[in-house]
Amino acid sequence: TVWAQLFGLVSFEIFGQFNRVVEDRDAFFAHAADGLAQTVGLLRGE
Repeated sequence: TVWAQLFGLVSFEIFGQFNRVVEDRDAFFAHAADGLAQTVGLLRGE
């Protein structure tokens, strides 16, 4: 599940699907990646 979500995030960013939808794409991607990392145990929740 995490791999599919990460693949989707990267694909959406590369092909411009977040343009005019997400204002701060860097912050959005960092937040989403942190959530995925927590899901698989790479980061502890705060």
